Amino acid sequence: MPEAEKTVPSTPGRRMKAVATAIVVAIGVAYVAFAALYLATRVTPAPDAVLEAAVPSGDVSVVFVPQRVDPERENIQGVLRISVDRTVNASDVTVRIFPFLDASQIVVPAAESAYEQDATLSVEGEVRGYPFDRYTGTVEISAADTLSGRALPVVGGVLPIDGLTGWNTSVSEDVRVAPNLVTDSVVVERSLTTRVTVAILATLVLALGAVAIALAWSVAVGRKASNFGEATWLAATIFSVISVRNFMPGAPPIGAYLDGLFIIPTILALFLSMTLLVVFWLARRTPDDPAEQGS
Repeated sequence: MPEAEKTVPSTPGRRMKAVATAIVVAIGVAYVAFAALYLATRVTPAPDAVLEAAVPSGDVSVVFVPQRVDPERENIQGVLRISVDRTVNASDVTVRIFPFLDASQIVVPAAESAYEQDATLSVEGEVRGYPFDRYTGTVEISAADTLSGRALPVVGGVLPIDGLTGWNTSVSEDVRVAPNLVTDSVVVERSLTTRVTVAILATLVLALGAVAIALAWSVAVGRKASNFGEATWLAATIFSVISVRNFMPGAPPIGAYLDGLFIIPTILALFLSMTLLVVFWLARRTPDDPAEQGS
């Protein structure tokens, strides 16, 4: 064998090594970028709406603390905390809140200066838009003396907590149409890390379907010999896609746009490719086939 053939590697080998190295470097850079994004969007522990020791003189403080977002039912579950300045308001106080599903008004007895109750805030949104779904709502809070019906000054509103896992909450106070009314606009949407994670996983799932179709096409045109082991791999991959879908953070029930655009097309591609590979494998002639021997 000539000396040149022993020392000089083939050109395809060099190209393959360069491509593999580039892929590894790209994966490493992508991981560093994702880790930096994840750490940059972390939130510090938010106070659990601890009521101030002193309520503004004569005021009624009403604070709603979000604790859990239920996108399927389009609501925010949390705790409603009320504090009354009893130095001025010595009688029962009626607090009216809207649009809470399990309470429209709460009466704070004269003997109590603080009151707490679980509450569910109704919001509007579309879970099928996951992971880009967002939910909005408007909260109106007012208070009055229960006996006389006299309106009382109100402070507080919805506490903008960013400590809810996978969610960002923003609250803006609208211009008061009345001096004794608190009106807050609430917007809840998925965190940036959740959106990026789902986008990466959905893209990889779709790429997996494209690989399956390319494999079946290669066998169909004769560029690759049919092999039953590849069909087995495709069958196992179908269940992997379902597991990845359920692993996505905050994954909604089946029916989101994500399923129609990524998950279901990939599963169909895997099923079709697996079926074609099995058909080609069954139709392949073996050396002991009489038809093969006769030819």
